[in-house]
Amino acid sequence: MNKFIHTLLFCVLSPWLMAQYTYFNHGYDPPYPEVGSGESTNLIVRGDSLLVYGFHPFDSEFGRSILILDQTGTLLQTLNIGVGNDIHITDFSDTVYPFADGYVWSGGNNQFPFIIWMDDQFNEIHRTEKPELFTDTTYSTFFTSCISQNGDLISTGRRVYDLIPEVPGQDFTNLLLAKHDEQGNEIWFHEYTVAELGVTGEYSGPFAYPRGGTVELSNGEILVFGSIGNDLDCFVFKFDPEGNYLDHVHWGSNIYSDGSPWPIQVAENEFLLAYTQTEMMINDVYTSKPRFGILNSDDMTVQLNQSMDFPTEYGIMTDFEKTADGNFLMLGFGAPEIDGEMMYAYMIKVDMVGNVEWYKT
Repeated sequence: MNKFIHTLLFCVLSPWLMAQYTYFNHGYDPPYPEVGSGESTNLIVRGDSLLVYGFHPFDSEFGRSILILDQTGTLLQTLNIGVGNDIHITDFSDTVYPFADGYVWSGGNNQFPFIIWMDDQFNEIHRTEKPELFTDTTYSTFFTSCISQNGDLISTGRRVYDLIPEVPGQDFTNLLLAKHDEQGNEIWFHEYTVAELGVTGEYSGPFAYPRGGTVELSNGEILVFGSIGNDLDCFVFKFDPEGNYLDHVHWGSNIYSDGSPWPIQVAENEFLLAYTQTEMMINDVYTSKPRFGILNSDDMTVQLNQSMDFPTEYGIMTDFEKTADGNFLMLGFGAPEIDGEMMYAYMIKVDMVGNVEWYKT
């Protein structure tokens, strides 16, 4: 099924998923408590089913849920994974992906990273864990993954160092990058400080999210899209096929968080990016605006389009997909009016250079 249908299905589900988020953040029981807090991290279209992966139900302290839906979004079945003493999932942004005849779960338990290979019914086949990355002052997790050209799994994540837990603001975060084969054997593993990645400035805190995605180029080079530091500025890091750092490009506000860029590859060396720019309004209200950019992965430069002016309160970009007519859809959510009551999903259709065709909430 092509990415346009994937996008439309996601957009149909988005107001429903955002309703879970809104209810959760206002302290109410959600209309569909099996969705948990509504923090759904990815959507899988496979055959006649839609699979939504996200937080575990409210009645359990840990874990994740996989919702199996039909093509109209009707809930057919809920599968709970990572429940009990085995895996305590308390972080977010980990992902489940289709892999061969099953699925692969690249994540962590807010203690140490793990990767679990599962069959087509989500039964565990085998797993890889790195418990040595959890200590009295560190914790870590994988977040996003991609399948390489030969079937290996490339995973990105973070390791947080809280050297003095009693003193807030003294922690910092390293970026993790690993490659495993289909049997779960580790091929290589890297841990990078922000300085080793060429990033300068006052970046600290536990916020380093390779959430925008991971891509392998045809020459084997790896791109990691995400955000870093307390200000969560945008970044794209480039690594060689062995995971060694090569280059990066970095942009965004030095004051407020800009979130992670979501990439679409349109040529071997060119990616379109959608991301969120955050500003502070009066009365300490944050507004978020969708933004569009073009990355050249050869020379690692980004051209940014700042013309879109659709501000929302406390919003964020959640997906970016190509449409059947060759244009692109941005998907996000936020409060379009200063009423503090309702979150809305929004969609913006743009062309190859970021010109807006339409905007809808």
